[in-house]
Amino acid sequence: MVLVSAQPNMRLKLARAIVLRESECLCPDGHEPIVQRHGALRASRPQLKRDPLGSESIMRAGTPERNAIKGLAERLVELRPKTAAQISLIGFMAGALHALDRAAQLNYDDARAKPDQDQFAAEFRTTMKAVSRGRVRPNAWLAGFYLDSALMRMAALNARLNKLLGTRDDRVRTVRRIVNSLKHDVDAHIGKPWKLQFHNAIGAAKILGDRLLIALS
Repeated sequence: MVLVSAQPNMRLKLARAIVLRESECLCPDGHEPIVQRHGALRASRPQLKRDPLGSESIMRAGTPERNAIKGLAERLVELRPKTAAQISLIGFMAGALHALDRAAQLNYDDARAKPDQDQFAAEFRTTMKAVSRGRVRPNAWLAGFYLDSALMRMAALNARLNKLLGTRDDRVRTVRRIVNSLKHDVDAHIGKPWKLQFHNAIGAAKILGDRLLIALS
């Protein structure tokens, strides 16, 4: 029998594949590289899911806030909008619930309702730097971004529901006032604290969900 030994370059490739299996990546701040040994790290850290911007955050599926938002969405799943106006209303509500869910997932902090100017200025600089370099945005900023998006959508949805139903329902007035401030005040949010916590935003979403069920019934 004739034994044929592997070529030197093949042996080298096999050795690298079996022994090392390492990947090298830069730290988020661009300093020394981190070496990841896949087999060891996967067993020692919690499983993370990657968000659309590339950051990693633990999916907080079991929190009361996310469960409440999920329940609001489940109530509206069976609605069958027929007119352009009804479809538009559902779209705004879907966007609002998605934004609330992302804010909850990113651990929105109610302390942001009373902003520290120096802290926010530093956070905005960090975010601007991350955008300019195509890097991950801070989770605290992202959580605030998503809550702002939810509030704007809910304010618009309530105004449209009033127009469609011929009503003047203002039960989500806190949301309306915050959005008006964001639109018109030059020092919006930073100059004056908000009188709103995250559970208030979820409560406003519930009111709007109830109104949608009436509008589309």
